[in-house]
Parts: sequence; C-alpha cells; structure tokens
Amino acid sequence: MKRLLYTIVVLSLIIEARAGGIVTNTNQSAAFIRMLVRDASTEVDALYFNPAGLVHLEDGLYLQLNTQTIWQTRTIQTDVSQPTKTIDIQGKTFVPLLPTGYVVYKHGPWAVGAGFEVIGGGGSVRSEDGLPEFHLQLLDAATNPEKLARFGTTTYSANMYFEGSSAYYGAQFNVAYALTERLSVSAGIRRVVIHNRVKGHLRDISFDFGGGPMMRAVDFFDTLLARVQPAVEGSCKIVDGVKDAGLDPNEVQLVNLVLFGRITPEQKQQLEDGLRQFGYTDDQINEMSVQDVKTAYLGIQALLGNTKKQFVDRAVDVRQTGSGWTPIVGIDYDGGNWGLAIKYEHKTPMTVVNNTIKDDFGFYPDGREIPNDMPAMLSVGLRYQMQSKLHTQLGFHYYFDKTARYGRTDDNNNFITNGEEATIAGTNTALLKGNTYEIGLGAAYQYSSALQLSAGLLAVRVHPNPVYQNATSYALSTLTFGTGLAYLLNDRLQLQLAGSLTLYEPYTRDFGLYSETYDKSAQVVAFGLTYKLQ
Repeated sequence: MKRLLYTIVVLSLIIEARAGGIVTNTNQSAAFIRMLVRDASTEVDALYFNPAGLVHLEDGLYLQLNTQTIWQTRTIQTDVSQPTKTIDIQGKTFVPLLPTGYVVYKHGPWAVGAGFEVIGGGGSVRSEDGLPEFHLQLLDAATNPEKLARFGTTTYSANMYFEGSSAYYGAQFNVAYALTERLSVSAGIRRVVIHNRVKGHLRDISFDFGGGPMMRAVDFFDTLLARVQPAVEGSCKIVDGVKDAGLDPNEVQLVNLVLFGRITPEQKQQLEDGLRQFGYTDDQINEMSVQDVKTAYLGIQALLGNTKKQFVDRAVDVRQTGSGWTPIVGIDYDGGNWGLAIKYEHKTPMTVVNNTIKDDFGFYPDGREIPNDMPAMLSVGLRYQMQSKLHTQLGFHYYFDKTARYGRTDDNNNFITNGEEATIAGTNTALLKGNTYEIGLGAAYQYSSALQLSAGLLAVRVHPNPVYQNATSYALSTLTFGTGLAYLLNDRLQLQLAGSLTLYEPYTRDFGLYSETYDKSAQVVAFGLTYKLQ
C-alpha cells in the first residue's frame, strides 16, 4: 500500500498538447497545423521555425496571432494475471486556448522579432479513475490472503481524482542578417518559465468485508479496534494479576486461572474466540500462556491500527515553478526556387521548486528542487517551389533527449539523465535507448491570388526503454495528418484556418504479474491572423 501512496504523490505528468518531442512543442503557428512542416519558412512564423529566413520578408512591420484548441484522450489498459482482471483508465486533456504571438520588423538586410510561445506542455490531464497503480494496490489488498482477505473482503471501491497540469511559457527574441543575397544568419534567446501543478485526492476507500455492503475501510478497522480494546485491557489486567500473585505469566495458562477462580469460563471463551477470529488455531491457543495472550492482542491491535492508517483519506496540492534560458542560432540559404534552413536550440537546463500547499503523503518536501530540462534540438528544413502555384517543404527535427534530465530517479532516488546507465526498477539500464526525431512533408497550393490550400504529414519516433514508460508519463511514436487554408482578406490581413489529427502507436509494458498498454488520441483546430502594419 505504501507504493500506492508514493505513486500518487510523485505524479509528474508531462502534458502533451502538441506535435513535437517528449517535452518540446513545435506546433507554434496555424500554418504549422495546416502543413506540419515550417522549418524552412520565410513568413512571419519563421521567427520560431527559421529565424534566419525572416530576411526574405518584404520591408515592414508584421504582427501575427495564433491560437489552437486541443483535445487529447489518454488510455491505459491494465491486464492482471492473478486474479484475472482488466482495468481501463482514461484521462482527458482539453486546451481551449494555446496562444502564440509574433512581432517582426524587416528593413534592408536586417530583421528583428519577438514572440511568445507555449514551448512545452500547455494543458492539463484529469482522471476520475485515478491511475492503474491505485487499482492494483487496492485489488491486491482485497484479494491477497496475507492482507485484507483475512477479513473476508473480495472487492473494493474508492473516490479517486487527480489532475496534473504543465506549461512552459517562452518569450523569444531574434535578430537575422543577410550576409549576401542568398545567405543569412540569425541569433536569438528564449526565456522559459515553467508552471506545473499536481492536485488530487484518494478518499472513501471501501471493501465489501465479509461479502456484505461496501464499507469504508477506516470505519471497519475502527469497529475491529473497538472490539479488540476490551480484550487488550483484559489480557493486560490478567497478566498484572498473575504478577501480583507472585507467579510468572509466561508459565500460567488461561485454563489454570479458571480453575483457581481468577477468571470466569466466559471470559476465557471470549479471549479465545477473539484470537480465533484473527487467525489463531486451537492448537496455538491451547499452548499460549497468559503473557502470550497479551502479546497476541497487543500485536492484533497494532496490526489493525497500522492497516487503518493505509486507508485514511489523503490529498495533495503541489505547485512547481522554474525557469531557464535557451540560446538559438540559425542559417538560411536561398537557391532561387529552393532553400535550405538549419536551426539549433541549445539545451535549457532548468529545475522546478516545490511549493507544497498540501501533502498528506509526505513525499513532496516544500522547497525541493527537481531537474526539468528542455533538450537541445536541431531542425533542418528544405523548401522547394515545384511550380508557380505549388510549393513543398521537407523538415527534420532531432531532439537530444538523452543528455537532458526530466526529473526521473534511479533506485537510490538520485536524479539521472535520460541516457545514463543506472539501476532502475532493479535493472541496470537507461531511461531512453535513443533520441527522438521527426520527419515531415507538407505542400501548399495557391488556388487563387487570395486562397491557398495545404496539407501535411508528420511522423515522430521515440525510443524509450521499458523503465521509462509508466502510467504518469509515457512516450509514444505518432503519425499526424494536417490540412487547412490561408485566405487574404485584403492586401494587409491574412486569415488561416487549420486542423490536425494525431494517431499514436500503442506501447505495452510487461511488469510480470500484470501488463499496461498505453495509448492516446489527439485533435487540434487552429486559427491565425497575420497583419502587415506598414
């Protein structure tokens, strides 16, 4: 049961409300959602995707605002071998507004810009079913003969609710310069601020003790403790009386006290019946001294009290904050009807600090610092104008996850990098066996002077070892389809509408006595406006 409580309070959900790597959001414009590749962009959203490409804009001041609405469903199916049972858990993520904004000024060979992004996270996961570990531990307590089954219970219920939210806010500034007509470079910096929160409760844990109606575990053990208390007091009193008579309580049995009139046959019967209720056999009882009886009842009282503590109502409410800096460099080469863009974002070393509002479990020390890096990322984009009305983009992203720390620990509770060999879950291994990468292909067709139609495909491949995957945080490979349009309302204002669907590749982890299968689904609707002020 202790493992259950620990699992609850170390809940550290990575909220995935985007395309991108394990941590990083790359869906930073409506144009991205409709094409899924913008790494060689020469439009306003190049501030994020290809800062060096900003020099290809016409001179002027530009403002772009984007917003996305995101729906995501997380499902975990747990198959238990003994007893045979399937547990289905579902968590919902809804992000009504994921904003991105850019301001760019282009003049001559220079372009400068600033932007705001939700560079990681951006949503919350809510589950009224708790996590599989909650159910596994309660199921174990209800069916294991060495645990609650001694009291005749077979099934369980509980009021479980947990919510995890995470947002990495980024404020970015970039400068781009055209070295020649074809070659440009850029440099920039991003300030990242993290806000995480874990909140939830585990209440009203109940079992059908003895096959009757469901009863709260704490009430059941309070009832047993009340019934045991007279026996504890009576056995202690008997031992004291034997000592006062100058006898050794280790040598005197209950039957002798009945013979000498120290206790009644009814008292003896009550003490023996109570021992039988808690698993003692007649042979064991017949061999007990009065000291053994006292010791047995004190042990029963301690067992009931300690067991009750495992089922009391508990709650957690913890907030985490942290920040860091991301240096960004880029280069763009324009070959006429084609172009090549490269961007490198350095690793963002960060830690988050616990602000513990409530922690009945004692596992979120207030003020504790936890590593929460964003990995370095390399993007390469190729743009190609196939004909006057059709242009395409090919993009590649590579995330250096193995050199980052995501707050995971080894078996000695030491924080480790994702690619570090360590003892994890009793095995010498690393959290990740490879870095994450993604490949995308997008195309846009200029249907008319005002209307552009586009579509794209993005494949993400992650490489977790089994020890990385658990119910609170798991990484899955994906395939995303996007489509949409851009429409010029006038010579200064452009509207963009887009939507995407992400399919996840399920992952099954075998824990021995049970297995867990992780899956997700996600849909995005995006809206954007770009305005040229001058």
